[in-house]
Amino acid sequence: MSLLIFMAYTKLNFSKKVTRFDNYLSPITPACKTRELPQQLEHRHPTLYGDPHQPQGLVTTWTNALHPHALYFAGYVDPTSSNFTSISQQILTDVTQQALSGHHQSLITRDFAPQHPFHLWLTKHEFHLIRTTYLPQLTLTTTGLPDAHATVLSAAQVLANPKFCQQLSAWAYQDYAQTHLNNPVISQSPEAWQARIFRDQILEAPLALMVNEHLEAWLFSFADSPTSVAIAWPGERHSGQLDHLLPVILNWLQRHFHTLAGEFDTTDPLAMHLQSRLPFPPTAAYMTYQRQLPISNKRI
Repeated sequence: MSLLIFMAYTKLNFSKKVTRFDNYLSPITPACKTRELPQQLEHRHPTLYGDPHQPQGLVTTWTNALHPHALYFAGYVDPTSSNFTSISQQILTDVTQQALSGHHQSLITRDFAPQHPFHLWLTKHEFHLIRTTYLPQLTLTTTGLPDAHATVLSAAQVLANPKFCQQLSAWAYQDYAQTHLNNPVISQSPEAWQARIFRDQILEAPLALMVNEHLEAWLFSFADSPTSVAIAWPGERHSGQLDHLLPVILNWLQRHFHTLAGEFDTTDPLAMHLQSRLPFPPTAAYMTYQRQLPISNKRI
């Protein structure tokens, strides 16, 4: 039996080993988030595997209050290690046991493509791709979309109208839940979801398209920095309405920001349509893998 010594380190102890373990991550493409694992895991009390003086693997786990049914983890195993398979199996055993103990329904891990060897090993052990996310950026002066004659409300105007605000919050929550069926979102009231989605919304920015005094489409805008803005959570009540709202929002954003960022999931058809409407350059793919746990463990 190969030697497998695994132990949880305190933040201080792990800090002493960051530089040494980071050498193992150097072959990974810079696009991969795993390159940042030592710094990320330092704050999450990781478990190291292999010789404690020369660690060959590490993993950390965490939970997401918005998606409480899954246990999330990030891990890495040195692909040159003679114990690669054994350490990979031990990590999977450990995170599975932790998930079962916490009554979680699934395990989730994710990283940018191309996936490193440990993630590829997981795909042969009941982990399946459930979502690909694209995070492109665009210089706003290159959008070139023609303006449209449409009646729109700013975020501030929506918030000032309790009826519209509650409608929009409820619809946005329904859309989000529908695009996360593999990893269900926790049940939330329109008021709770309203607090979440409007938390960093630019109040002056156009938000909702009005047709005959009815909300028909919406797209949220969030300032990432004084020069960069992100769009998210697109929605529409009838097909094609978002296309009427998009030029109005973009023309407003171009007057206030230089760079536009987006987050587009393959589980959200409207988000993917939105991405196709804009001249975003090619971008890395952020891939999410999930393993369902035994059904007997699921909460009723």
